[in-house]
Amino acid sequence: MTPYAPPTSTAPNRASAAQPRLHRRMRGWLALLALAAGLTLATDPARAQPTVGSTVRDTLALGWGASVALPEGDWRVAATPVLARKGFSWEVIVLRDARPQARIPLLVVRHSRENVSWGSLPCPEASPAEGAPWFMLDWHGSAPNGTVNRCSRVWPIGDYAQWRSRIVPGSAWWKELGGLDLEPAQSANGFLLVELMLQEHQRRGIRVEAFVRPPAGRTPAQFREAVLAGKGGTEAEMLSTWISVYMASTQLSFLNLSPRPIAALGWPQPGSTASRPVETGKPAASASSATAAPAAAGKTPPSSPVPATAGGTLPGGAGSPVPATAPGTSPPAASPPLAGPTALVLEQQNRDLQRQLEQMRQTLAQLQAATVAATATKPAAVAAADRPFTPRPPSPQRKALVIGNDRYTDVPALANAVADAEAMARTLQAVGFTVTKHLNLTEKRFKQALRDFRMQVQGGDEVIVYYAGHGVQLGAANYLLPVDIRADHEEQVKDEAIPLQRILDDLNERKAKFSLAVIDACRDNPFQSKGRSIGGRGLAPTSAASGQMVMYSAGAGQQALDRLGPNDPERNGLFTRVLLREMTRPGQSVDRVLRSVRNEVVRLARSVGHEQTPALYDQAIGEFFFAP
Repeated sequence: MTPYAPPTSTAPNRASAAQPRLHRRMRGWLALLALAAGLTLATDPARAQPTVGSTVRDTLALGWGASVALPEGDWRVAATPVLARKGFSWEVIVLRDARPQARIPLLVVRHSRENVSWGSLPCPEASPAEGAPWFMLDWHGSAPNGTVNRCSRVWPIGDYAQWRSRIVPGSAWWKELGGLDLEPAQSANGFLLVELMLQEHQRRGIRVEAFVRPPAGRTPAQFREAVLAGKGGTEAEMLSTWISVYMASTQLSFLNLSPRPIAALGWPQPGSTASRPVETGKPAASASSATAAPAAAGKTPPSSPVPATAGGTLPGGAGSPVPATAPGTSPPAASPPLAGPTALVLEQQNRDLQRQLEQMRQTLAQLQAATVAATATKPAAVAAADRPFTPRPPSPQRKALVIGNDRYTDVPALANAVADAEAMARTLQAVGFTVTKHLNLTEKRFKQALRDFRMQVQGGDEVIVYYAGHGVQLGAANYLLPVDIRADHEEQVKDEAIPLQRILDDLNERKAKFSLAVIDACRDNPFQSKGRSIGGRGLAPTSAASGQMVMYSAGAGQQALDRLGPNDPERNGLFTRVLLREMTRPGQSVDRVLRSVRNEVVRLARSVGHEQTPALYDQAIGEFFFAP
């Protein structure tokens, strides 16, 4: 939106000239206010996550109210892939710092708004197993039986190009990302790959991977050896504290929806004129040791120690990186001392680092206090989402009819409809519905099932009808197809198929308190493959009566996706899998659930270059909850 400007024509504009001056000024101010509002929304963390090519600073919005702080930099979004996993997906954002001498030129943020697999953090014992390449492992005070698990570790990458050639092609964790190319000058000295992992029981998870350039005068392997020998010095303390600050900030931003900034990691970089600071000789203690880490308390953290494999990944560790220096080999020889800085300069640099370190410690203490306070006083919506889902016994006033048709005899069969119906029936039972389920109904059985269910509905009931299968639009009406449909012309379809409006009218006549019809039938026209010119793609808009809601899996003229590509492991179609997950979130009203479903389906479909916008028709009165 741009501010109001007068017409560009050179001809006299009498209407404009006749306007009162105050009115013209008001129009300009209103336009400016609208522009300001647009700029405010653009920086709101609750906005959708940025698109490829956009630039972000300070805070990265994740698209559903959560966010994560960003290190100092001009971050450009390089890629936004989705990595499908069993039961959930990682949404990935690859960020590149546009500054030529950035301390952290590459950042990868992986998050899931779904319930991630609990206990899947790949962090092993509290100290690296013999020969393991990673180091600086920290559980940040989390315990095996805690609600929130946190851990971080650091990997040395001596040769970034070699690491990419070995790791990326063989690891799905990395090869599907894109955007990992760096200029030789940015990766010449290798990286310390900082890996932060955070997840909450029966909720979401996030992982952040920051490619940090090592401090001046040390290779990544030398820095690792110094830390393991207890000679990491101020730089190791700075890195450990910075990681703890980032972890605490991430928990507040991601789980508590309270964005918090992080401090810059300001140690001298490779290529600078400064030598590394004089070492203190003290071991690099974990910055979060004051939070009673399990190892310090004599407890055993969750353990899954595994050796590095030849392929460069850790089994169960999501493809964690292996450095160019293999375990058991000698690290590169120490770099010669840098010439130039005097002892006075080095002393000043060390004082600067100590001051930054103290500031980080103060920030960490503030974030830890804020985490305790935020956990005790979460917003109502967040607190409701925190509650684990508990199945409910069936209620006589909650009734559901579930139908799944995919074994069609004369039109193309479907792959997911029966699986979708079975999963929906289980979920509806879990949230307290008495479910009537039918699979692969012929015309006769379809019509009988509707008559039987109609007689079960009583005044004041809460009713859901779910259908997965073929549907077709004829004129302004929509029809659901039985598996034995053999129509050769449009009038025959109208006789043998099931009008959707009939189902809605039946529920209205039975005076149901609330009724929801969910129709996952927006696929390709089933008659096209038979050479029949009957109907078109998608379903027509419908009219819901008072107290009713109707939702289609896709909008008019759109196709509903069964899969997100050939490697999608899910058995359920895109729309239904999202709906199943959202239905079990406690305390979410049905209108909020369905709108969340629509937003998520749109986002996931666009991730594979497809447009699918579920259509919602809402005439409901009052509030209804799947899982109160």
